[in-house]
Amino acid sequence: MTLSKQLWLLISILLVSAFLGSFVFSSLSIRSYVEEQLVLKNTDTANALALTISQTEKDEALIETFIATQFDLGHFKHISLQPLTGEPIIYESARPAESKTVPSWFTTLLPLSSPEATARVMDGWGEYGLLRVASDTESAYTLLWNNIIRTMLWLIALLILVAIAARYLVRTITRPLENVVRQAESIGRQQFIEAKEPNTEELKRVVQSMNLLSRNVKQLLVTERQHVEALRKSLQYDAVTGLANRSVFMQSLQTLLDEGSAEQEHRLLMFRVMDLIELNQRLGRKQTDQILCGVANSLIQLKDSLDLAQPVVAARLNGSDFALLISGKADLKTLVTELSEALRTLWENRLPSEGQRVPIIIAATNVQGDDQREAVMTHVDGLLAQAEMEWPEQNSVISKSRDSGYGFSADQWRAVLTGALNSGNLGLAVDQVKTSSGDIALEELTLTIATPNWNIPAQHFRPWARRFGIEEAFDQRLFSEALALLETDQDRQLSVRLSQDTVSSVSFLSNMTEQLKRYPDQGRRLTLAIRESTAITSPAQFAAFAKMVGELGAKVGLVDASAEFLSSDLLPSLGLSFIHLDPNLTTDIMNNGKEELFIQRICSVAHSVGMKVFIDEPAIDQKNQALQCGVDGFRHKD
Repeated sequence: MTLSKQLWLLISILLVSAFLGSFVFSSLSIRSYVEEQLVLKNTDTANALALTISQTEKDEALIETFIATQFDLGHFKHISLQPLTGEPIIYESARPAESKTVPSWFTTLLPLSSPEATARVMDGWGEYGLLRVASDTESAYTLLWNNIIRTMLWLIALLILVAIAARYLVRTITRPLENVVRQAESIGRQQFIEAKEPNTEELKRVVQSMNLLSRNVKQLLVTERQHVEALRKSLQYDAVTGLANRSVFMQSLQTLLDEGSAEQEHRLLMFRVMDLIELNQRLGRKQTDQILCGVANSLIQLKDSLDLAQPVVAARLNGSDFALLISGKADLKTLVTELSEALRTLWENRLPSEGQRVPIIIAATNVQGDDQREAVMTHVDGLLAQAEMEWPEQNSVISKSRDSGYGFSADQWRAVLTGALNSGNLGLAVDQVKTSSGDIALEELTLTIATPNWNIPAQHFRPWARRFGIEEAFDQRLFSEALALLETDQDRQLSVRLSQDTVSSVSFLSNMTEQLKRYPDQGRRLTLAIRESTAITSPAQFAAFAKMVGELGAKVGLVDASAEFLSSDLLPSLGLSFIHLDPNLTTDIMNNGKEELFIQRICSVAHSVGMKVFIDEPAIDQKNQALQCGVDGFRHKD
């Protein structure tokens, strides 16, 4: 029983007890008052009538008239005159019984006593007789009944007023307590929020302690996040040129493909400094680094010259390879020409003895929104190999398009997607996340589309669904399928990945809220996975989404993460379930001390707020190293 109900029960008992006590006491007091009035009435009437008869002639008719008149003036039950000489009663009148106006149970519960009053009638100096007077109790019961009813109504009105005041008092007491409970529940969900201190001294001390805990956790996170951020920058930026490294480039390319629609086009330039090892041996490391910095500056100048609203990423992929990723359309031929001229000028200034043979090859290609990252990189590597074969006669190769692998036109893609939603040929693919002991920690569900020739995975058809504005429908279908699976298997823990637009969709959020309220048990075993880029782009919206999902009993996780969101001040208050790191962050844990330390710091920050850390399954030797860093699980792709 809640404290509010206990308080109401106690107050109700007190109010009812007070009401009954007051009512009984008032009823008995009123009855006592009525009985006193009956005694006074009988006594006064007997004395007055006896005095009147004593002062008149003792004529029987006259005496009878006096008694009858008095009897008719008031509510009397009996008035009689008994002569003292023992002669028969001259007048005795009994009031006929009247119909009762009060319930019989009332007269039984509160009986009235009306004692008979007597007075002596004188005849001169001698006594004439004895006069007896008794009042009618029926009228007294009516008076008593009316007074008690009136008293009860006043007490009920007072009871209602007191109940209203008690309700306000209970709310005043329980409101700060509810805030304390809400804060405690949030901390239990690893949401370290601070609450306003209530006025109640006991609750104030509790809130102060929990606020102190939240502040300590946040302070710990601040320190850890500073280390993580420093390591992240050192791992994601090239130490020589200051450009982004391969992991940043690959993640940027993946984000560009995942968040764009199929019809969007992007541009990718990659160039290679050939024979870099020989150049380093011939010129020395210092001069070679200066040349590489000059190459990076040429790339940055080209990047800055682009008047584009979309982001542009300039990166050094390895020792000799550089890349420029452009979100949006640009003239590849112009870009290649400008880059070639800038690099030629650099080479002539730095190494005039080399002549016109600049050992740099360039590959450029379009990137479609429905391309896959691995396919893009394989294609551009092939272009570089082609350019290397054609060097020095030609130092660049430009490829404008390539086959996506399915050969569908836009209209055919639309037919495939709408047909999948309507005909029910959607399937489910499952990737398991396992712990070090081999137990299944989580299963990630994705949709597939079955066609006569292919089984199309989600990463291939989702860009087209995004283009046609129906990606939310696929997310809703995936969400419903997950709940259905959880209902059939009570031991499963599932995760579904939602798109950025779905997270902000009013219709999806409304439907999600309704289903999670309807199926709370399934909701507790469901995690909604969101890309880290979505959380970074719209932090307030993501925080509101995470709070809503947490209050409904489900969980939220971050996927394709670079740990950048771990630096957010919102992190302690969100109660996220897990963070799944981008594969580019865990490519060489064994041999890269910075990468190993970076993973350790990520795990430390994540674990301090109750988050688990997952990565894609690495090689066996790196798996043990990842476990030592604190990684909680590995995703096994089917």
